Amino acid sequence: MDISSIFSSPPAIAAGLSIIAVVMLIADMFSSSRKRIDQRVIEQQRKLVREQVSKSRLFKEWKAGGASAGEEFNPNFQQRLELYLEQSGLRLTVTDVCRRSVLFATVAGVLPALYCHYSITFGAMLTGAVIPWIHVVISHRKRMQKLSEQLPEVFDFMRRSVQAGQTIQNALQIVAKQTSSPVSDELTYCCEQQNLGLPYELTLRDMAQRTGVVEFQLFSVALLMQRQAGGDPTEVLENLAELSRKRGKLAMKIKAITGEGRMQANVLSLMPFGAFVGIYLLDRQYASILLNYPYLLVGLIVAIATGILWIRKIINFEY
Repeated sequence: MDISSIFSSPPAIAAGLSIIAVVMLIADMFSSSRKRIDQRVIEQQRKLVREQVSKSRLFKEWKAGGASAGEEFNPNFQQRLELYLEQSGLRLTVTDVCRRSVLFATVAGVLPALYCHYSITFGAMLTGAVIPWIHVVISHRKRMQKLSEQLPEVFDFMRRSVQAGQTIQNALQIVAKQTSSPVSDELTYCCEQQNLGLPYELTLRDMAQRTGVVEFQLFSVALLMQRQAGGDPTEVLENLAELSRKRGKLAMKIKAITGEGRMQANVLSLMPFGAFVGIYLLDRQYASILLNYPYLLVGLIVAIATGILWIRKIINFEY
């Protein structure tokens, strides 16, 4: 059968067009459904951000007349802890993490309490209680690193938007919509603060203090200086992008140079615990002698923790 004859017959053409129409209709239905879902997610996210902004410390102080652009935020220990949790992106409160610590400590201490010495039980419960806080620290470190990696492209994006005729405020909103998390979350939060009436200078200062990233602090200071003294904002953003890239290269270079030291630090930190577990499994009676002296055991743990912190102080560099 000749293929050209099939395509030249009206019934075949009609059938083919019908199939294409049905496929396009189904695709359009799924596409429209996906668009509606995306729109609902965006609206819900914006509603959540607006609620967070309305409940934030800065917004309450500004409504009460107690916040100005020149004031510095000096948080106490609890506020520092809450800020640290906010920077980790986990959306947890201090109470939530404490509850998880109690839960993990209880679960970790059940089996050792039945079959092991009470010192082993205490160590297992202490390890379980620390796990949620370790998760917070790791999440915080990853989010801060990702923020620093995203900022050079964000500054370039803003520079191109300003060159195209947008204002700094509009460029912030465009970048907040087009970029991915976590930098989009911080910029969206800043834009919502401005939409709710907070002053421009105050929102930039709060973003710098809230994120804790050096590049964001430089960004806020540069925009405030440019707004007060004038100048070309595209040049400011270009210099910020170049500075962020140089800081990123410096961070990778330091990480490569200190790789051997960090590996040695990890081995030295884990060696005492691994050695004790190995001795306890091979000769439980010999290892139990140390467990009979709880004060000595506590002193050893404090000494090991001090050594770990000292090693971390040596291999970590501020730049």
